[in-house]
Amino acid sequence: MSLMKWLNKANSAAVAPGMPNPAEEKDAVAQATVSAANDAIGALLSVGLKKRDYSSYDDTTRAQIGKYATQHGTAATIRHFSSVHKRKIPESTIRDFKRR
Repeated sequence: MSLMKWLNKANSAAVAPGMPNPAEEKDAVAQATVSAANDAIGALLSVGLKKRDYSSYDDTTRAQIGKYATQHGTAATIRHFSSVHKRKIPESTIRDFKRR
């Protein structure tokens, strides 16, 4: 289980399990510090946690990409087909299609 999922499991509770509870601190400064630290940890964990967007290509498109890559190179193929398909095609995908 990812750490972010673990922290989000306690949405009903005021504090995620394992995180320090600001209410248990003695003074207001310590409470604010613990609360800010908890928020910062949550923000850091949520950065870059995007769902991956996988694409599937039919056999004709794979053949076109592979042929273009053989003739023009991987970088040119990425530029060309990324603009055609309106999404960035990873270099590893191009290399795979080129090998087939």
